[in-house]
Amino acid sequence: MRSDARGVPANPAGQRWILLTAAYNIAVNWFGIKTSARFNLGTLLLQFAMLFVFLGAGIYMLARSGMPRVTYTPRWGAATTPAGVFSAASLCVMAYLGFDAITTLSGDVRHDQRHLFGRAVSTCRLTLGALAIIDVWVLSDLSRGLAFKDPTTATFETISVRIHPLFRTVLAWAMALVVAVSITPPMVTGVSHILYAMGHAGALRRPLAAVHPRYRVPHVALLTSGVASIAIALYFAGEFDTLTSIVNFGALAAFTAVNASTIMLFAVARRSRRRSAHVVSPLLGIAALAAVMAQMSRPALVVGVAWLAAGGIVQRRRAGTSGRRGRRTAVP
Repeated sequence: MRSDARGVPANPAGQRWILLTAAYNIAVNWFGIKTSARFNLGTLLLQFAMLFVFLGAGIYMLARSGMPRVTYTPRWGAATTPAGVFSAASLCVMAYLGFDAITTLSGDVRHDQRHLFGRAVSTCRLTLGALAIIDVWVLSDLSRGLAFKDPTTATFETISVRIHPLFRTVLAWAMALVVAVSITPPMVTGVSHILYAMGHAGALRRPLAAVHPRYRVPHVALLTSGVASIAIALYFAGEFDTLTSIVNFGALAAFTAVNASTIMLFAVARRSRRRSAHVVSPLLGIAALAAVMAQMSRPALVVGVAWLAAGGIVQRRRAGTSGRRGRRTAVP
């Protein structure tokens, strides 16, 4: 079997899937925000259907077998530790990303509708949070007394033993097909719009701010993010856990920056008196995020910190160049 430069065995089938998925993501987002929104709504309904089928089957089996339901163990058990909770949170970040991508679409709505962004983010956050808690609670009660060789397959092992092996197979294929085709297009939408905004503001190259004359999408930013994603995915094709940790570090670092920016903008620059909203709450968020990041893998921390340092150096040089030229970068 062929290997790459790092000694990781090559996987032609996996590489083909990466290229196919990237082409699919670009195609979904190429024909305009309305087209991608309709497609994402359809796949979202399919995901809800899958979730409710699983929850219904799990609750039915708990009642039929007489197993304890809605126990306290899933929240905190004898073997639970704070370090374990934060370590698990660092791995689960990717499963909870996405609602913040709503804010990247601010350029696609009318000015009088901007107030809807806060409501949309809060609604998604509360809804998905509640569903995640219920899902994990039912699954944890179902798995009581079982031992797992690999935590990543614990869900399917539990379904096989407690519900039915056929149900496990059907759910696994449904998740692979439905979730795989639904989770990535919104991410590509968010990334391309961020690159567009940074290009428009002058933080990145101006061509990234180009808009397709017919479909009104940031097509240069879309293609740029697609090419970068393909290169990174191919490089880490045999190290999915490492790639996931790096992505999660980037998300947590971004959330930390948002909290820090809230303090600097409102508490420092505007001298806001709302200390609870503009100082205490962001500080609590930064502390929680720092605790989660401290439990991440070493490769994720090394790559993430190096990437942040490189970004800081580039931005500092750009700021110095702008200052010498006597102009400031405009923010759209």
